[in-house]
Amino acid sequence: MRIFTTTSLALLGALGGGTPALAGDPGGAAPPTPAHVSGVHCALRCADLDAARPGSTVRITGTHLAATTAVDFRGAPGTADDRMARPTKVTANAVEVRVPSAAHTGPLVLADAAATDSNPSPRLAIDAGPVRTAAPGSTPAVDVQIVSRKAFFDGRRPASVRYLAQGSAPVSVSVALVRATDQAVVAQWAPRTVDPGTTQTVRWNGMDASTGHAATRGRYEFRVFTADSSASARAAEADGAPAAAGSFLFYDYEFPIRGAHSFGTAEGRFGAQRNGHIHQGQDTFAKCGTPLVAARGGVVKFAGFQGNAGNYLVIDAQGTGVDQVYMHLRAPALFAKGQKVRTGDHIGDVGDTGDAVGCHLHFEEWSAPGWYTGGSPYDPLPDLRAWDAFS
Repeated sequence: MRIFTTTSLALLGALGGGTPALAGDPGGAAPPTPAHVSGVHCALRCADLDAARPGSTVRITGTHLAATTAVDFRGAPGTADDRMARPTKVTANAVEVRVPSAAHTGPLVLADAAATDSNPSPRLAIDAGPVRTAAPGSTPAVDVQIVSRKAFFDGRRPASVRYLAQGSAPVSVSVALVRATDQAVVAQWAPRTVDPGTTQTVRWNGMDASTGHAATRGRYEFRVFTADSSASARAAEADGAPAAAGSFLFYDYEFPIRGAHSFGTAEGRFGAQRNGHIHQGQDTFAKCGTPLVAARGGVVKFAGFQGNAGNYLVIDAQGTGVDQVYMHLRAPALFAKGQKVRTGDHIGDVGDTGDAVGCHLHFEEWSAPGWYTGGSPYDPLPDLRAWDAFS
């Protein structure tokens, strides 16, 4: 917890957050879960995608942020250039705040009314220099930033690009998503007029618009086209000369174990002999408590406990007709029958419930129409090895 000075306490009071309760104050309520910050970026009146300016609106993302009452712009080490600001918008997962006039480059820390601090955000650059403008008659400049260099089909964090137009006048912008291997356009976003200095975000869920199916894994590129008021963005796009572009790797599945693991011996393979039956999945060993994620998003078909399977979950993998089965979870699955799951969602943890020797995930894949509903199990090890290679 940060030690607040008399000055910072006065600032918080002036901001409307009230005087923080001291650590020794009595109270029967349990303290709130501390805010956790995962990212920060400029959203409005930005210097560029990597830098805010005094007066910019920045967006801080994370978890447990709803109790935020103040944002501390920390600047350089020490407290001499710290500046406090009251947020303009607060939700459980995001906080928006305007950059104070005297703020300096550095991390941001969120505080609640009890003076409980979050972890520091990544460093936010603050540029107080002149606003960039485009020369008369030139193509408007645009900055592009790929949010994640690796994205998964129907993932919790989909493939995304942020872009920001420079200059002093609105700009017409269109976006195309191109597969690198054959330059095929798999998705397009129609021209729209955007204000300069305002961050825009385009997200892609992994569907190939030309086929109506999930896109193939590989490298893809967002291409951003701009035009001034005398030319259409579509015309610029037809010329094949984007104002800016950024690429990322796209995958259709994610390996389900998020930690060290081993595929074990032949006894854990599909088809291995068991008492009165054949092993219908692949055992992958990992430490109990290692997080498990959905290899592919979809809808939960079954979830519960069974004497042999232990805690288990069955997901109808979206767009494949295949059911994927996760067994021996340490505790009941985090999703229930009928719920939607996205690729990479935390579904539970490695355990040894049911008929299990050692902590491991027993993973099955069943052809359509699915698990014990007319489908047949098949060896999932080739898929698991392939997903393991890139996840």
